[in-house]
Amino acid sequence: MTEPLRIVVICKMNRCRSPIGEASFRRLASGHEPPLFEVQSAGIQTQVGLKPMAQAVEAADRINLDASEIRSTPLSDSVLDWGTLFLGMERIHALEVCNRRPDLYHRTFTLKDLARRSALFAREEPLSVQSWLRLLSESRNRMQLIGRHAADDIEDPTGRGMRAHRIAAKEIDTAARSIVRNCFRNRA
Repeated sequence: MTEPLRIVVICKMNRCRSPIGEASFRRLASGHEPPLFEVQSAGIQTQVGLKPMAQAVEAADRINLDASEIRSTPLSDSVLDWGTLFLGMERIHALEVCNRRPDLYHRTFTLKDLARRSALFAREEPLSVQSWLRLLSESRNRMQLIGRHAADDIEDPTGRGMRAHRIAAKEIDTAARSIVRNCFRNRA
């Protein structure tokens, strides 16, 4: 039996968007035996053990996600070694993974980019998840990770009020659902 997919959801501080992403993927994985995947979140500029921001927890709660117990984790070598799929909330987060570990390029996307690409080319059995991810990544180039673009980035709601947090939470959950639906069509 193959190991489950190990997803790492990444943002800057691991206190707002990526904890919501982790909570969404955790909910989507629950109830499957064997597990469809494992998930954790990380930040490119954070400390260990910080709680999610109150507005992020509230925004997650409004869409029935529990992010309250998630604690911040820096994007370390051990996290990069653990993961098999890396999903940044913005291009800069995906680029950080690729700068640290160029060998992870074919397994690194922004959340919205993978959701969009997976909707165009859903995985079919017996194609492995890793082969599917490689096919999806081959339709892009590394330059697409540079800069900012609304089609790829989930805007950081920090300091922008509750409405911005709700919008980000909904975008994150919608993208996560799309990825899981298209990756695990026969089981999700």
